[in-house]
Amino acid sequence: MFIINCDKVSLKIGILSDTHLGASSIDPELRMDSFDAFEEGLKTLVGAGADVILHSGDFYDRTDPQPWIHDKATTILRSTITGVRGGKSIPPRTSDGVQRHD
Repeated sequence: MFIINCDKVSLKIGILSDTHLGASSIDPELRMDSFDAFEEGLKTLVGAGADVILHSGDFYDRTDPQPWIHDKATTILRSTITGVRGGKSIPPRTSDGVQRHD
């Protein structure tokens, strides 16, 4: 994690890369390893107080991930990153996943 200090303000930037979500494997357990590592990395950065999390590339293993891979990644993101500091939060979603802006 990088910490940038400017005057009295600091910003903690957590960086992830090369998660290759959905990487093919004959063994179904190994196929899920990329998701487990991604979730663990996010939780570590959130737990360390990251203000911003940047993913620098190779999020999916392929440029055209199967729908279940995208769904699994979205589920991990939504369950791990729950809001924004500073008294603001991510607007709630409807049951079909659409974000409400009241």
